[in-house]
Amino acid sequence: ALRYYLWRREDKKYVKLAKDKTEAQRVAIRNVRRDANKAAEGDAELPEDEQAKLKDEVEKLTKTYTAKLDALLEGKTKELMEV
Repeated sequence: ALRYYLWRREDKKYVKLAKDKTEAQRVAIRNVRRDANKAAEGDAELPEDEQAKLKDEVEKLTKTYTAKLDALLEGKTKELMEV
């Protein structure tokens, strides 16, 4: 029973580590989104409708890659918590 408890405790540590790494990647994705939106706004030659299209595209990409991260985390969590 003690061995199982210690094993589970280690698994939970790895799950927490995976969650922390995933959150760091989410922050990186949001930073890229912020920088891309600033670049689109800062381009005076770009019409407003084009800026809006770029922002929408960046937002779609942000959501896509955030969803991929969530799916990877979920899979890894299941893998680590299997008995």
